[in-house]
Amino acid sequence: MIFQYEANEVFRFAEEQLKMYFSACVSQSDRYVFHLGKGEEFLAKWHLRADALRYDGFYLKRAGDDIVIGGNFERSVLFGVYELLERQGCVFVIG
Repeated sequence: MIFQYEANEVFRFAEEQLKMYFSACVSQSDRYVFHLGKGEEFLAKWHLRADALRYDGFYLKRAGDDIVIGGNFERSVLFGVYELLERQGCVFVIG
């Protein structure tokens, strides 16, 4: 797996979560390139609209082996990471 993002604590944590759980749920997970980002500039680069998102909304977009997780805020991106993991069959249990 390859990760591309602006370095910050939340995105580093998102990378750790994806490395830990995505590889456990998806075969050949090492072929994917994850692009994590926030804000209008990042979203526009991927032809996504920031103004179309709700407050903590996020986008999940796949383009070949590129997986884009973007939102207006850092925590929006983290929500997107967990949504992707849940779609791949990961279950998170509190308790």
